[in-house]
Amino acid sequence: MDRGIAILATSHRITEGHTARLRRCRLRTTLEAASLDHIVAADVMEHLDDPGQVARLFRAKLRPGGRLVVSGPTETIVYKFGRVLAGFAGKGDYHHTDIMRLESMIEAAGFSRVGRRVLPFSRAPGLFVVVAFEHAG
Repeated sequence: MDRGIAILATSHRITEGHTARLRRCRLRTTLEAASLDHIVAADVMEHLDDPGQVARLFRAKLRPGGRLVVSGPTETIVYKFGRVLAGFAGKGDYHHTDIMRLESMIEAAGFSRVGRRVLPFSRAPGLFVVVAFEHAG
């Protein structure tokens, strides 16, 4: 497992249970700039209206060298077929984008990709992707 993806797998152990969970806080005003070591946005950013803006905000809140771990759906035909089989087609809040576009937006916000894992298979057709980025500083 590469170092970037390992952050997601071991974040609870690394922080010894002191992981800060932020829910509905005002990220712009609640946290100081460059005050975070890691941000995990698991299956979240594809639902946002402007994920590029949020990626820039995440970059501002991460210290140089800090990591952003993002996961999201591939939105491939296999993924969409799986939604139909699972009974989720046309239900609930759907995605505004896919993980490949998110990767481009996050890199455009000033992050460097340091790890990528396709799930549940290591080869296509994957359903989800987990990507680790570093704040290049």
